[in-house]
Amino acid sequence: MHHARHVPFSTQVMVDEDEVMELVDQLRFNFPEEMKQANWTMQEQQRLISEAHSEAARIMAWDKRRVVTYIHRGSFPAPIQSLASGRVWRRDDVEDFAAAWRARQVGRRRR
Repeated sequence: MHHARHVPFSTQVMVDEDEVMELVDQLRFNFPEEMKQANWTMQEQQRLISEAHSEAARIMAWDKRRVVTYIHRGSFPAPIQSLASGRVWRRDDVEDFAAAWRARQVGRRRR
């Protein structure tokens, strides 16, 4: 990079590929541990949110997408906490919601 030559009649330069790859390797090796930890934390948050939606779907006996739709519509129980990583529900609230929803479905079928 220090010895890059300008390409005539352009704003581009020619660099040594080996030198550039060496710099990339150094960046990868020296990537701060905090950044690696932050990346892991974000992935873990997404995994936990996905697990929460899956658990709610299991309780409701629904498809995970349906749970997400109800959450976005505001038709799902209110979360006890809204964090940067996502919402948190009490299992009892979701189970009560599921029981009430099933009871309404049974009532509709009888009509």
